[in-house]
Amino acid sequence: MENSITVCEMDEQSILILDENDNLQYDDVYNDPNWIKAMQSKYDSITWNETWELMLLLLGKQTITTCWVFKLKPSSHDLPPWHKA
Repeated sequence: MENSITVCEMDEQSILILDENDNLQYDDVYNDPNWIKAMQSKYDSITWNETWELMLLLLGKQTITTCWVFKLKPSSHDLPPWHKA
């Protein structure tokens, strides 16, 4: 099956990517506690690993954009899929 995605630009700095094979919609992600937990887990991992740090933006510089990819990952042993952000 060919992968297809939906890209929803949330604002100038953030992009949301949804895998259409998972039948996800924007409201599904932002109103579901499972997705909120997945996002928090990813954020905590980035913070704990010191992947980046917040700092003042220098004059004349631009911020980097963020991109969130949401995917339902299959589980083993006939368990429900897990939410990955």
